[in-house]
Amino acid sequence: MKMKNSNAFTLMELLLALSVSGFIIIGMMQGFRNTEKILSKSRSILQINRSVCLLFNQIERDFNTAIIPTIAKIEKTKDKKIEEKKIDEKKDKVNFFFAESTEEDEKIKIGEKKYEFFKRVSFVNTNPLQIWGQKRSKLVRVGYELVKNKHRSNRENISYDLYRKETFDLSNTAFKTKEAENLAQKEISAISKQLVATNIKGMFLEYGMPKPKDKDDLLLISEKQEEQQLELFSWGKIKETKNVVPQTVEMHIVFWDEGLKSEKMFSCSIPIFSYPTQKKQAEKKEDKKNEPAPQPRR
Repeated sequence: MKMKNSNAFTLMELLLALSVSGFIIIGMMQGFRNTEKILSKSRSILQINRSVCLLFNQIERDFNTAIIPTIAKIEKTKDKKIEEKKIDEKKDKVNFFFAESTEEDEKIKIGEKKYEFFKRVSFVNTNPLQIWGQKRSKLVRVGYELVKNKHRSNRENISYDLYRKETFDLSNTAFKTKEAENLAQKEISAISKQLVATNIKGMFLEYGMPKPKDKDDLLLISEKQEEQQLELFSWGKIKETKNVVPQTVEMHIVFWDEGLKSEKMFSCSIPIFSYPTQKKQAEKKEDKKNEPAPQPRR
């Protein structure tokens, strides 16, 4: 007796088809997950790059315009030492024009150099955020401070936030809140605070300028000695840096990703346009005043 041919799949063929389909589906799912991870990482990098570009743009504008403001006119005396002493006393009343502090216990190695952990910086410039309706530039004290974010940090990793502070009270180097008696004093002593960056693992700043020409006159800088750089991680502590602005600022910032798992470093070098210092500029102005006035043509 002859058996009839069946058009249906056998159990073995069905199992084989399911196995091949399963491998294909698993491969497609894995490819989808990898693509999703790459897109998520790309979005995170683009977001960090955007934040860093905006941050560096604001910081660069602030540091570029850091200056030593004119304090008061000092009457000339025959004794230069007395005159210089009076100038120093006037400057000490205003405190540091450019001062920075670091966490000396925390350091990181970048290349072949160890950098100290940034804490805060304060300086005077002509770049206030509130400039609407103003015809003339105003002097403000600007500060940047790195603050630990307790909510985002964990036991293993620490995340910091970077704040920008601003006040018209140039003597308020620590940005402390002061009581004001009237509206005018309240406007001057008011402190504005903006969050400019988050998810920071570490921030490291190095300041540089040519070494002084003479030990007795630390504010005069020789153009011939520009190759001999004075490079420091803190500013305003030692005698060579008091009441002086640096010439360059080298900045390194390390950012976390959203999960505090991977990190990315960004670096930039910022020049300060007010360099050389005010004393040298004042001497140039004084020389111009002493020049004889041009005679009118006949």
